[in-house]
Amino acid sequence: TPQARRYYGETLGFIGVAGGQVTHLLRDILESDLLVVGGVEYQIDGVNDSLPGYGRQIEQTTGNAGSYIQAQIAPGGPLSAALGFRVDRLRIAGTYVYDGRGGGRPVDKTFEVVNPRLSLVGRIGSLASVRVGYASGFRGPQAFDEDFHLSTLSGEARIVQLSPSLEPERSQSITASVDLEDRDVFSAKGATVELFATYLEKPFVVGL
Repeated sequence: TPQARRYYGETLGFIGVAGGQVTHLLRDILESDLLVVGGVEYQIDGVNDSLPGYGRQIEQTTGNAGSYIQAQIAPGGPLSAALGFRVDRLRIAGTYVYDGRGGGRPVDKTFEVVNPRLSLVGRIGSLASVRVGYASGFRGPQAFDEDFHLSTLSGEARIVQLSPSLEPERSQSITASVDLEDRDVFSAKGATVELFATYLEKPFVVGL
């Protein structure tokens, strides 16, 4: 109905992803095999969100170009190690109108982020394996995302403006796990115990 459209609004959006990956196995490197994986990826997310009842209009485009490479020594061996890096270039461009007024100058910001990762896998006998790993990640600042949209659908209208000093949210994660597996041609049994911890740096906070 016109009244529902006025206060629940209308959202139009598009998402596109393209990329490529190359995998190459090098044999007899340092008396072991070396598996190298590399690739590139580009993601684009555009949205036009209109909420006439609250005078809110958001037009936002997020583009992320990423490249990554990982080298794993002795894949499938009794002790394997993998080291990788991913480099992302994130651009956020948008115009934001609140209460029928402009929300300041249009936003057009670019961030470059490097995220490393490391993992070690070792086998204990024929039934158990131990894995430990470290990885970092990030999330770029946006005035509109899916969580924001869901809150509007539930009846909670939110007006969010980006701080000019806002930086990407970073995460540091550590994991450790033990896998037990016993299988034959007739059955398979297994169990996994996993511990993990994640530390957030510069987490996004919605101020009042």
